[in-house]
Amino acid sequence: MAQNMQMGDATTREEAGSAFTLVCTYFHDSGDWPPPEDTCLLEQVFTQGETKGQITVICLANGRLEVRASSGEYPSIAAFSPVLLINGRSWFPIFIEYDWEKSYLGLKLLGETKFTNSDELSDVEIEIPAIADELPEIEIIGDTDKIRADRANRVANFSSDEKQTAIRELASEITQLRVILGTSSDEPEILRSAITIIRKLVADKNRGADQSLLLTVAGLLDQSLTVYSNSDEHLPPLSPDVVFPSILSPEPRWGFRFEMDIETWLDMPGTIVATEAISNRNTIKGIADKIGAHVDLNKRAIVDLMAAGRSGARPEYTHLHEYIVQIALTVLHLGTNLLPMPAST
Repeated sequence: MAQNMQMGDATTREEAGSAFTLVCTYFHDSGDWPPPEDTCLLEQVFTQGETKGQITVICLANGRLEVRASSGEYPSIAAFSPVLLINGRSWFPIFIEYDWEKSYLGLKLLGETKFTNSDELSDVEIEIPAIADELPEIEIIGDTDKIRADRANRVANFSSDEKQTAIRELASEITQLRVILGTSSDEPEILRSAITIIRKLVADKNRGADQSLLLTVAGLLDQSLTVYSNSDEHLPPLSPDVVFPSILSPEPRWGFRFEMDIETWLDMPGTIVATEAISNRNTIKGIADKIGAHVDLNKRAIVDLMAAGRSGARPEYTHLHEYIVQIALTVLHLGTNLLPMPAST
């Protein structure tokens, strides 16, 4: 059975009081349900002020979800879902509320009634609707033709030598990024190298002038940079203190149905910190600054929270590592597709 707990939809952290809220999505790709043995889906560590805690989501062999929460000196508590009936590929959101001072833990599935740590086990069964195996209908976001034309206009005055130099630089950066991704390492220097290249390729905007190398070469070659996102141009429906950034795929796949040019995605609000919307471009820049020891308190909060949790799809990765790798793979795909194209003179 393949299982994937994705944290990219929304994760929130309250900065005051003793309440912590977590929103995530469970993906059941294939295989039998329930699993033959209890399976840990997610371990989320959090820090709030001087308090440290952990929330764990476990899929039980009887078909229930168990959520365990602990914090500091407060006793651990648990809440259980009803028995879930899953047949085939499916997904559903999970909303978790934890207040350690009140000894409260609430679990909500599919937007339905909450199940708390004080409830008795429910005999009700919840059927999770299956989704079709084929890809969902693709929704196009933004004016890709205009973006492509604007990109070409930005580099219209480049000389032949400048064009060739930009293409050679892109080839060098893409080669380095490919080598970095091949290491499969989460060592700080590896992540620092990857996010530095990503920033240079797609998020190098200074005083309104875009100097991003991948965007420059795409303009020189008059090519689109099509990507697929797991979110559209709208902010998430919640208004939390912190929302993790949206991520990308170089190809349409399950969960990634919003087609757009990467410049549309870069300008989209991808992160919220203390109700302030931060674009995906500035999120990338903020992560690069944090890893490079620059100071930006809002963006440092994003990185600290992402680095605290583990990916459900790849437990050996932190959320920060997973985010960097996913963006890097998309950028690598775009750059590789551009390089074989001859430069016009």
